[in-house]
Amino acid sequence: MLLGLFALIGVLIFVNIRFVKTSPLWSELLTPWNAANQWLKAGKDPYSEAVRLHAQELLYNRPAVIDSGEHGCQLALPLPSLLLLLPFGLLPYELARALIMSVIEICLVLSVIVGVFFAEWKPRWPLFVMLAGFSVLWFPGIQAIVSANPRVLSLFLQLLSLLFLKQHRDLAAGLLAGLALAGLGAVLPLLVYLSIWTIKEKRFNFLFGWLAAAAVMTGLSLLIQPQWTSVWLREVLRWLSEEKGFTPVSTDLGFLNPYPFSITFSIGLAAFVLVYLFSEWKLSMGKGETWFQWTAVMTLLLSQFLTFFPTTSSHLLLLPVLSLVFAAGAARWGRSAHWFTAVLLLMLLAGSWGLFYLGGNVEESFMLFYGPVILLAAAMMWIRWWKIRGGLSLPMDYVQIPEE
Repeated sequence: MLLGLFALIGVLIFVNIRFVKTSPLWSELLTPWNAANQWLKAGKDPYSEAVRLHAQELLYNRPAVIDSGEHGCQLALPLPSLLLLLPFGLLPYELARALIMSVIEICLVLSVIVGVFFAEWKPRWPLFVMLAGFSVLWFPGIQAIVSANPRVLSLFLQLLSLLFLKQHRDLAAGLLAGLALAGLGAVLPLLVYLSIWTIKEKRFNFLFGWLAAAAVMTGLSLLIQPQWTSVWLREVLRWLSEEKGFTPVSTDLGFLNPYPFSITFSIGLAAFVLVYLFSEWKLSMGKGETWFQWTAVMTLLLSQFLTFFPTTSSHLLLLPVLSLVFAAGAARWGRSAHWFTAVLLLMLLAGSWGLFYLGGNVEESFMLFYGPVILLAAAMMWIRWWKIRGGLSLPMDYVQIPEE
């Protein structure tokens, strides 16, 4: 079995190398890979202008023309995030990209497994295979793989941290959350909620774990390059200026608005989501782990409304939401829920690609990013209504129906 697993990984890497050789050079990995490569092999500051120009030369065989919409290749990652990607900088770009793509594919399937265990769902094999295939084949999965977005790896660490916390492996959960935070994959509202909840439950190892991991990564970065924070902020401002049209003296905050509405409406919506989440967090305190389970997943889901620069790669975080919805359906309707599961997966699969094409092949189109979030939020509210319809003080215990 182990030999078969290694063979499958080998096939994945081979197929991805063939894809990389025939695809455009640009990916989300190019800029951090170039920075790591130049840092390790040439000793150059990863935030320097020379490294930035080197990435542009790789991409265009000349300096980029920013005004025409070409990538400036600014390294917008903080140094702790770059440290996690250093090993890939030792490899040729094509191999590094193929490896990252393979790791992302594995992480997508593992995220399904994490979600199934977190939701305590026991699907039949055909349903599990369908869900695993869905995680790779719907638009956010394909987009994350093709773009080789390294942030997906940090998002997976966040999901694994959530499962470990449920399993009372608090220190390991905290360490993983700290690494996810260092890799900019942490969902900050979820991290805040988990910290408050574990303090309330007197499970301090989680808090100690993520603070220790974040402190070690930050301290190591400062030891290697004491001035990295200032040069990183400089590159972030440059990226905002060149990619989003924002300058420090600008009063136009439209670049922060991910919705096709006014900035006032968007700020109001974000404030409403935050107030709602705070109220759910308060209700979950002392109510047991099942209520915690629902609140943590709802926080994951609604945090999608609190991002300034939405990308469908973060939809990896929706996989545990799907598992919880399907587990609730199985508990409510038994084997009849299999049809519900299959139909919802097919709707999301077809809908994600349909919205991508209808949106003019624009990854960040409003309905493509928020459509699945709104649909799953409605499903989560159904779970909440079903489990606590007798009153907010009642625990949300599952009434499990065994599947034959």
